[in-house]
Amino acid sequence: MQIFHLDTSLLPEKAFYIPLHRTQPLRSRIASIPTVYRLLVLVILVAALSFYGRWVYVMNAPNMGVPVKWEYHCKTHAPFNKTLYDHTPRARILVGLLTKDSTFLRRQLIRSTYLQYQPPTIIFRFILGRPQKEYLPLVAEEMRLYGDVIVLDMEENMNEGKTLEYFKWVNRSYNQTNGEYARLDYVVKADDDSMINLWNLERALRVLPRKGAYWGCKYSILNSDYVGKSFMGGECYGLSSDLVHWIATDPLPSAYPSGHEDSQVHRWLRWGHQNATYIAENCYIFDGPQANSVYSRPYGKTPSSIPGQERETIVVHGLKTEEDFLEAGRWILPSAADANRNASLVNQSM
Repeated sequence: MQIFHLDTSLLPEKAFYIPLHRTQPLRSRIASIPTVYRLLVLVILVAALSFYGRWVYVMNAPNMGVPVKWEYHCKTHAPFNKTLYDHTPRARILVGLLTKDSTFLRRQLIRSTYLQYQPPTIIFRFILGRPQKEYLPLVAEEMRLYGDVIVLDMEENMNEGKTLEYFKWVNRSYNQTNGEYARLDYVVKADDDSMINLWNLERALRVLPRKGAYWGCKYSILNSDYVGKSFMGGECYGLSSDLVHWIATDPLPSAYPSGHEDSQVHRWLRWGHQNATYIAENCYIFDGPQANSVYSRPYGKTPSSIPGQERETIVVHGLKTEEDFLEAGRWILPSAADANRNASLVNQSM
């Protein structure tokens, strides 16, 4: 084998060339750099890494780490259209609460609190992945006793396609020609650390468009001026049934099932060029004060609040303990008088 050697004698005297063999070890060349320059490079490198780390943190922090200006949202919230509400048929809604096999006690707490105030046009289901072996008997008995548990044929997860499979299950069910899932107007996805006033949920959705509607508390990905211009927070958001049908049947969402499930819904709609109407409910959906997040606020701050009660609040989120959950219920669930009035209105319309 011939080895090529560059004959530098043939090059012009002032020609520039790169030697094909290392004339000095790398360590020696670095050692020859003055210490002050080496320290300067190190400082620049550390600063760049720190800036990049901070940038990644801010970009991924809720609302970019900026506390939400609730006063602004409540002040600018559109007044409720009672005339439209009174003359619009009740919205038929399916609420799917994503939960898992081990949180039986939280499901029982929900059944004994806000599910006691369930409008007749709302269907409510707990959505699980496949239970682990140790929980199979419990989940089976729960399904037999309450009939409100749906088990998806997939491994339990939060951001690896469970929401997509939930929408596909809904689409298969409500697309039947008859049965309780036929003719749904809206499909809602919710979390089990959310307290929901279901009457206020129906009230909010009833007056919205029945096609192309994407409703919830709008969160921001890159804009921190206020809650945002992009996706609806995963604590509780709703889609009109036509959008759910598109998500369940179009190949695009199935090609990208994984990601933070709430922002992924926004991406599906944007990537699929769906002409969805984004409807923000930023005054009446918030994190409870105990959550201590940028979305937290004290109770009693909505415009319609009265002492001890949030009359129009729809969702309080971030309720990790039973005590926090019950405290939120004391604020936002209907009073005895409101519950009796709601029941009376339902009876009059039947």
